[in-house]
Amino acid sequence: MLCRWGGDEFVMVVRANGKQTGQVFAKIRHLMEQRNSGQENCNNMSFSYGVVEMKPEQYRTADEVVAEADRRMYGNKRGLLVHS
Repeated sequence: MLCRWGGDEFVMVVRANGKQTGQVFAKIRHLMEQRNSGQENCNNMSFSYGVVEMKPEQYRTADEVVAEADRRMYGNKRGLLVHS
């Protein structure tokens, strides 16, 4: 499920394990790189993301899950790999 969260932010909910989630983001990255390399393209696209496993014992609300994903996404933007 993919939803626009606001502005240029989106939330994607994927029912998958860690390996499968990595494959989803690798495919998105590959498709974006293909688009960016097109001769007619004058605006490159990029994305940053934060991955959070939804654990009821760790996060009590959807807002907590999104806040953690946001924290991890900003870490990735800064070039840091954020796990927890």
